[in-house]
Amino acid sequence: MRILLFLLLSHFLIIYPVVGQGYLMLTGGGSESNASGSWSQEPYSWFVEKADDKPIVVLSQNDTSTWLPNYFLSFGATEVHNLRISTDSPEFIAEKISEAGGVFLKGGNQQNYIDAWKGTQVETAIRTLFEEGGVVGGTSAGAMAISEFVSTGGPVSSENLRNPFNGSNRIEVDFLKLLPNAIVDTHYFERGRVGRLLGIMGRISVDYERDDLLGIGVDDQTSVLVYPSGNARVSGSGGVHFFRMNEETMMDARPNRSLHITNMHFNQLTHGFEVNLETGEIVNRPSNTIDIPFTSPTALPPDLHFSRNAWSTSRINALIQEDDDSVSWSVISDETYNTATILNRENVTEFIFSPSLLEDDESLDEIFSSQRVFISLNTNNFLALSESGRLQSAEAKLELPLELLQPTGEGYATNLTQNGFITYDGNIRTRSGAKLLPGVVLVDSTYQSSVFFENRASATGWLMNEFGASVGINVSGIRDLTLEEGVLTFGNMTVPAIVFDAREGFESARSPFSPSNSSSRNRNSAAITSGLVHVLPSGESFVLYDATGTSVGDEDYTDLPSSDFQLIHAYPNPFNPSTQIVVDVRTGFSATMQVFDIMGRRVLSTYNLRLTPGRNTIPLDLKHVSSGVYVVRISSGTEAQTMRVTLIK
Repeated sequence: MRILLFLLLSHFLIIYPVVGQGYLMLTGGGSESNASGSWSQEPYSWFVEKADDKPIVVLSQNDTSTWLPNYFLSFGATEVHNLRISTDSPEFIAEKISEAGGVFLKGGNQQNYIDAWKGTQVETAIRTLFEEGGVVGGTSAGAMAISEFVSTGGPVSSENLRNPFNGSNRIEVDFLKLLPNAIVDTHYFERGRVGRLLGIMGRISVDYERDDLLGIGVDDQTSVLVYPSGNARVSGSGGVHFFRMNEETMMDARPNRSLHITNMHFNQLTHGFEVNLETGEIVNRPSNTIDIPFTSPTALPPDLHFSRNAWSTSRINALIQEDDDSVSWSVISDETYNTATILNRENVTEFIFSPSLLEDDESLDEIFSSQRVFISLNTNNFLALSESGRLQSAEAKLELPLELLQPTGEGYATNLTQNGFITYDGNIRTRSGAKLLPGVVLVDSTYQSSVFFENRASATGWLMNEFGASVGINVSGIRDLTLEEGVLTFGNMTVPAIVFDAREGFESARSPFSPSNSSSRNRNSAAITSGLVHVLPSGESFVLYDATGTSVGDEDYTDLPSSDFQLIHAYPNPFNPSTQIVVDVRTGFSATMQVFDIMGRRVLSTYNLRLTPGRNTIPLDLKHVSSGVYVVRISSGTEAQTMRVTLIK
């Protein structure tokens, strides 16, 4: 027991240094600019300042352009050497670095730097400069080469999410290692690399047995400026993801299996934010930062089912088997969908949508008194129907085509496929949604066309900012999705879903830069602070709201009203592996206790619990599951209450 305690304490007491004595500049790519007020002025002038009046060495594979050296000179650099692997010897390069205050690696191919300099005096010279307080930076491939783990393959997000061990996912180690225990990816939102970075982190966590890895995804025309203190400032027009694994993160990465992650901490930050890389704490905020509090829905939303082949014969036949003839169906349709297969069943009532229908309370009452309602409408008619309030208050299960998935949340983007530069040019257009998924925004087909990668990757954070949504969901190739009693279950998908969960409230700000010559609008990039990210393969679930209509966020579940009983607390909590659930009971009754993990999977059910008037204690033993946060649900009849408990083994 003493040995186990020592090992546990040792794990938490070990300090993993994020940076050394010097400064780092990680740039996501994109062109710099001499224009007044451009994104690149702050980071590149900062680089010159940290070089401390000493020469700067610019390194590349074979780039003869003098633009970047001249750019550094424009900010007051004393001298700049433009050196190349192809023409300059390692001895000469190392000599120039030894005299310099800063080294900057251009873009290209990070493998070239590793092949040419790993284990040579050039690598040693760069490390020495950094350890003596100098500044090392890079853009694109040059920034990626700075961290301990370097991705040198070419996987795209969809490949890495489906299989983090795919053949094109190659990782180099033990090169510069100026950013220990970290992996950097660049051109991040621009090339839709969110899933790529998460997949790389999954592979590293397995291959190198790391459970506290830091992932940094830097967008083009954006820099991360890292100080010796471990604080990092975001500077530029785009956004940066900081992913941090910790003791609550569950990482399931296996060959030929879809990636599965829960409870990984993330910050998505824009210009002016500063974060501590070791703790994830925000230490500085731009002046345009706003607080977006978590807002619990006032009632549990109706059960929803989305299907890619919503009205196919096989789908309808399956529902006919599920619902006997006593279950009534209604169909509300327009000219968009063929509903003939639905109407083949008996006990079906069809209504044709028209503006006058929205004023016909009797017909609306008849539609939504059915037990299953098929919504076969185009987006405009669907949103018009939602304004009546009938959808949100429906007790029926609603059947919808997946074309209506994005408009079902708080709001959505209407023009992401207009061209490939919508968010870059600041031209995103949004529209309020039906709010059948309160506090949620969704982006579909995230990784299905490289032309629109940037639009769709950037849109999630922008929509969360625009509509004050606490949950952003990216899906690709999904064919089936269900919301039932507050639990969202992802059906068959070609790519795992990514869920950005900020239900403890978050801070947000928008980019102040217009990076495009073709637009005067600021880039559509927004910040989301201190959330959790989950990667969910087909068949996995996510608890959006508990059974009483309160979201599983930072809420006090014990204050929920009940006429028969009140959940008080769990003692002890945290616990290992057993605790006592304390319940105050007014009148005796029989109850059910269910326990769910944070993803909504039931891990324990106990039926026919006899509770007597007064204070009751219910034993709970979770020795069969792993450490984590769990939701305990006590229910009787139509009443239910929930509370969170923490298991630490």
